[in-house]
Amino acid sequence: MNPRLGFVVLGSFYFFVLLVSYLLGFLYPFFTPYGWLLIPVVANFFLGYLVKEVDTAIKIIITCLSLNTGIVLG
Repeated sequence: MNPRLGFVVLGSFYFFVLLVSYLLGFLYPFFTPYGWLLIPVVANFFLGYLVKEVDTAIKIIITCLSLNTGIVLG
């Protein structure tokens, strides 16, 4: 797979997992500790397992977390 295409595909999946977990935390208050703390950690683990390259996984995590933070705070 093309490295840029892989970055976009894995980054978009990771971004939507984070977005859904944060939104569920806002909509259901009992889900907040799981959605804001546990699900991002699990998503980071699976992303690292799928990518198998540290620098690519770090780039995806930093990019999606910064985008997600802006969306959630906005």
